[in-house]
Amino acid sequence: MLQSIYEQDFMDSFFGFRENRSCHDDLKILNVYLSQKNINYGVDADIKGFFDNVDHK
Repeated sequence: MLQSIYEQDFMDSFFGFRENRSCHDDLKILNVYLSQKNINYGVDADIKGFFDNVDHK
């Protein structure tokens, strides 16, 4: 149900947990960006465990 509400707001470059998209699709697009554009830096973030460590007060 939430997918039908928010899918229209997602950018085409968002691949995580979306129907008919995979991490392999994301890597294909990333390869195109890296080979065709002048990229100065890249950022990779993993928020696993983030909310376990946030001060909830």
